[in-house]
Amino acid sequence: MMNEEIITEFLKLTDGKKLKIDSRKVEPGDVFIALKGKHSDGNDFVIDALKRGAFSAVTSKKISDERVFFAEDPGRLLLESAKKILQTSKIEFRIGITGSNGKTTTKELLHQALTKMEPTFKTPGNYNTEIGLPLAILEKREELNASRYGIFELAADKKGDIKRLIELVKPNISILTNIGTAHLGNYKSYNELFDEKFSVFSELRDHDTAVANGDNSRLVKRLERATFRTLLFGETKGLLLLDEYYYMNGNTMVVLDFSGNKRLIRLKGIWNKGQIKSLMAAYLTMHAMGIELPELLLLDSTLPFDNRFKVHDYSGIRVINDCYNSSIESVMVAVEAISRLSKGEKIAVIGSILEQGSHSKAAHHKLAELLRDFDSIVLYTADPQVEYVTELVTPSLVSNSVEDIVNWLVKHVKKRTIVYFKASRSVMLEKVLNAFKEKIMKNE
Repeated sequence: MMNEEIITEFLKLTDGKKLKIDSRKVEPGDVFIALKGKHSDGNDFVIDALKRGAFSAVTSKKISDERVFFAEDPGRLLLESAKKILQTSKIEFRIGITGSNGKTTTKELLHQALTKMEPTFKTPGNYNTEIGLPLAILEKREELNASRYGIFELAADKKGDIKRLIELVKPNISILTNIGTAHLGNYKSYNELFDEKFSVFSELRDHDTAVANGDNSRLVKRLERATFRTLLFGETKGLLLLDEYYYMNGNTMVVLDFSGNKRLIRLKGIWNKGQIKSLMAAYLTMHAMGIELPELLLLDSTLPFDNRFKVHDYSGIRVINDCYNSSIESVMVAVEAISRLSKGEKIAVIGSILEQGSHSKAAHHKLAELLRDFDSIVLYTADPQVEYVTELVTPSLVSNSVEDIVNWLVKHVKKRTIVYFKASRSVMLEKVLNAFKEKIMKNE
């Protein structure tokens, strides 16, 4: 157990301050937290942070400087201090969200809806790890303490991540959007990945609620033994079912079946099935909170990201930016949506699906099968794993050159062509997309 006095002192020290864990990003007045990582030790950069104007530096290294705050384990101090803030907060509903896909979209949709009713805290951006989540709570404690609802996104990149975050947040509503193959390479097996995601429910008590994807039969079966309330959404099983969706005049029409009653919702813009299911998870969460007719709060929902299946029209060419990240499941829902959008020419510009480990070849073979209905496939080989695709299909172009791919696209696209860009984030496929966008708009 960490000394309460140290936690109290640390909370006073950091109140109203921005916290930084990268000394290169420190600005005058910030507090630098020196953490030990895989490749570097933050303790080695304390002096650099102080030279950059840090108000204080928290370190496990004894340094003779009045601005240094000594802590044997700065990472543990972050967690315990964040826990202290949550323990004293007046948040009525703590909502924890995880899943292989859709957790950030679910968080944003919930926040858009709940803020119409009451002050609502959400973890910003990708502050969803055992470091990021405590940082968010500490930096935004004033907003959190003024909120009635709290939405916490929880990342699981390896075994044990979720358990540590759940022990911090202690949600009374836990959402599991789905269990797919994202980050599969970080686990010994799919079973281990499944157990990690399922642990989001580990702190729920009898009167708490699990919101989960009813299309995963294994997940549903496991939840049958739960003592807490379970609310399912999906296409095959659940209280809330997706009956139908279609596109009309640039918008998405969705028919939901809530306990036998149909609801028609018009969503602004083009949504794929995965994004619709994120909205369904938000719907059931609000139902669990006792909010009547959640669809009224969701009617004007917007997708807040430009790089997660975002459809843009440039010079008569429809460009789909899906460059944020990649998995087989996210490609599946994108391909289905594209098939409904147009019967015209379709081009896929594709980069690697990363973090698949020994499953990489199989994942890219599945990717190849999903791309068969595209008229042309272009592979961006900044990461070479995507070349496994060539073992099953013949691409029109294979290149690691942004310029070559852009020139090929400009030569082959025409009005009403759909160009779909998809890759894992580290591939940085957006460099190709942005160069292509600039070229076609210049040629108008």
